[in-house]
Amino acid sequence: MAKLKVKSAGGWPAIRYSFRMGKKAGGIFKLYRALRSSNTCKTCALGMGGVSGGMRNELGQGFQVCKKSMQAQAQDMQAGIPAEFFESTSIDDLSKFTGRDLESLGRLIHPLFLSEGATHFQVISREDALTKLLENWQAVTPDRSFFYTSGRSSMEAAFLVQLLARQWGTNNVNSCSYYCHQASGVGLAQSLGGGTSTVSLEDVRKADLVVLIGANPASNHPRLMTYLAELRRRRGKVIVINPFKELGLQRFNVPSQIRSLFFGSEIASLYLQPHCGGDLAFLKAAAVYLWQEKKCNQAFLASHCNHFEKFLKDLESEDLRLLLEKSGISFEDLRIFCNYLIESQNTIYAWAMGITHQVHGVENVRAIANLALMLGMVGKPGAGLLPIRGHSNVQGIGTVGVVPKLKPKMAEALFSKLNIHVPEVSGKDTFACMQAAYNDEIDFAVLVGGNLYGANPDLNWSGEALGRINFTAFMSTTLNLGHISGHGKNSLILPVRARDEEKQSTSQESMFNFVRLSAGGQKPPADDLPSESEIFVYVGKELFGENPIPWSKLQDHHEIRKFIAQTVPQMDAIDQLDTGKEFTVRGRIKHMPNFNTENKKANLAIFAVPDARPKSGEFNLMTFRSEGQFNTIVYEDEDLYRGVEHRKVVFMNEKDITSNEFHEGGWVNVESEIGEMAVELIEAPIREGNVAMYYPEANEIVPRVLDPQSKTPAFKRTAVRISKAS
Repeated sequence: MAKLKVKSAGGWPAIRYSFRMGKKAGGIFKLYRALRSSNTCKTCALGMGGVSGGMRNELGQGFQVCKKSMQAQAQDMQAGIPAEFFESTSIDDLSKFTGRDLESLGRLIHPLFLSEGATHFQVISREDALTKLLENWQAVTPDRSFFYTSGRSSMEAAFLVQLLARQWGTNNVNSCSYYCHQASGVGLAQSLGGGTSTVSLEDVRKADLVVLIGANPASNHPRLMTYLAELRRRRGKVIVINPFKELGLQRFNVPSQIRSLFFGSEIASLYLQPHCGGDLAFLKAAAVYLWQEKKCNQAFLASHCNHFEKFLKDLESEDLRLLLEKSGISFEDLRIFCNYLIESQNTIYAWAMGITHQVHGVENVRAIANLALMLGMVGKPGAGLLPIRGHSNVQGIGTVGVVPKLKPKMAEALFSKLNIHVPEVSGKDTFACMQAAYNDEIDFAVLVGGNLYGANPDLNWSGEALGRINFTAFMSTTLNLGHISGHGKNSLILPVRARDEEKQSTSQESMFNFVRLSAGGQKPPADDLPSESEIFVYVGKELFGENPIPWSKLQDHHEIRKFIAQTVPQMDAIDQLDTGKEFTVRGRIKHMPNFNTENKKANLAIFAVPDARPKSGEFNLMTFRSEGQFNTIVYEDEDLYRGVEHRKVVFMNEKDITSNEFHEGGWVNVESEIGEMAVELIEAPIREGNVAMYYPEANEIVPRVLDPQSKTPAFKRTAVRISKAS
């Protein structure tokens, strides 16, 4: 394989890429105008757009744009797929397409129906599509249905779908969050009483140290790199903890900053490479070291934390040497790491899927919280905890109730304001819905955006589970592998408007708890495309009439926001959003150590530590995304930063290649307990004993192993054996 050559992430290649995306969108100025519109970014949850315009962040700073923004925008600006395509292209033909091929076909503009045993999608009218949706909805019982949403939905649409499901009689309402940051929500709620970031974007600008754990924002959240580069420029420090030494986390050229563009910005002050899954042992080792060296903020711990004495007793019982062996980190690196923590006045701990996609994901999050609490780095300006959310509104859809168990206050409000009796039985989380489908316990599913099939572990099982559902209804903008390999016996695809094409304004919530207004108004590929909320309002009226929920009234998004303000805790400000008053959700940012627990103190966590060292003859496999990808969407097959041109690869340390008598560029079999894949071997700067492959392709060999608390699949550590391909 001929390797692509770049010495730094971002920079001129990103600028050249913008012209490619401009061509795909019908012209660079057309793309620029769309990105400048008053709509929030459709990709990561860093927060961009809103009332101030599409290239402004939450602080009003301008020219905030990245490759991910352009990729998503250009994808949505494709022309519609003609009806003739589906008449001439069978399901078997489509099954040979890659995910990238399907997404690049264009926008969905015609409703499609696939009946059991059919060879082709049938193009049908919108009236027939809605009739099929209603008929199949009315033919099932609530307990044998589920509803799934993606973070690209608006808060208005998300509120309606959960409202509709609960009036229907089920709590089987969930989202893509269960396959990404659910462990963050559960862990932070256990430690601090709230499941979201404790810091604002302004706090990031005040920090003197950012500890970045199990995350690669250079590829997945490029605009965050601007703030890390600024941090280094003001002589702050960045510690990266990641088994894979990512190019962009070492050096990044920020395109919007002239000095950085031409000369580059150093990012990592210290780069630590634990084993996949070794974070928990390392974080506890750091806690033990800080306590042994008497460098903790004991006054803070005693005043603001529960379980203080039991926590310290547990630390004293640990063997520091053994913890480090389990993690894969040396004592010297631990010492340097802890000295950085001790010297910092304002530390922010930030993390992503490398922390949550583990069997002990919740404990990982709580271990991070422990470390921050030990040094008094939660509950003050410029310091705190930051889960780096992926999808642009994934946090917002959870806020407005897309969860299988509503908070009691919201359930009570739905009853008092709307006379809706929320079912008492907790609903099924995302994986539980998949398991129920596999067990023939689901007849009907509504899948709003995303690619639930591709987001699952064990793709063969995932396709079979979804294939046992009698009727699946997708609401989508483009085709993806889920429509082809993860549909029910009968399947309906309802094309919808993208968020910035809505006829009315919508709202989204960033990872910093900031709620923004998207104006909509961009031209869709077909004028008669409905929005998600229009479909839900239609179904609500047809199923239930106007009592007790006035569904006709909810055609107006401002009216939806009024209902959100009345029923969703801490969201009372949303009914003023139309006036341009964007806001931070009340009570979440913590500039004082006043936590949302019963006694206002944080809860320190005590836990046992797993051994992350790979067993003899095995490797730890982690899956990750490329810089040409967002979530399950693959925009480009090549990965410029890692120097590969296709996605059927496994990355391995040079020493492991030599000791196993492999050869770079040769093909090998990677085998887990559920299957194997033949891939090309690529030398890479990954921790010895560990390998990496691309998500979602490698999900085929990732077994169905979950964090028992958050029910998040453990994509980041799978035991595999590797042998030469015959």
